[in-house]
Amino acid sequence: MLFQNFYFLPFVNNFTGDEMGSWIIRWNFDRGSYSPGETALVSFWLENTGDMHLYLSELELEFDFGKYSLSTISGAVAPKSNRFLGSTRLLLPKNVVGRKLFTIKYRMYEYVQGIWID
Repeated sequence: MLFQNFYFLPFVNNFTGDEMGSWIIRWNFDRGSYSPGETALVSFWLENTGDMHLYLSELELEFDFGKYSLSTISGAVAPKSNRFLGSTRLLLPKNVVGRKLFTIKYRMYEYVQGIWID
């Protein structure tokens, strides 16, 4: 049986105000479905739609079968710009089948008055 398509809309953070920027995190899996035990390639982009510099780190993908810490995916993005953050390979378990959802966790820092804050 195959892993079904990992299809999700980009995460969008549209907070407004002086204390929080706004950004869009996008990702793309290299294929629409996978067999158990295969390796998935996933790529990430960060679009900074706000007026402050941003820095994304500590990215994690969490599935019902486990968590992947993506320490190689991070980076700073200038205001009003879009940046490719990187790609990583995920080894999928051999004993998991069916459609899978995931959550994305990360730490976002903003550069405010000469200091990175989260």
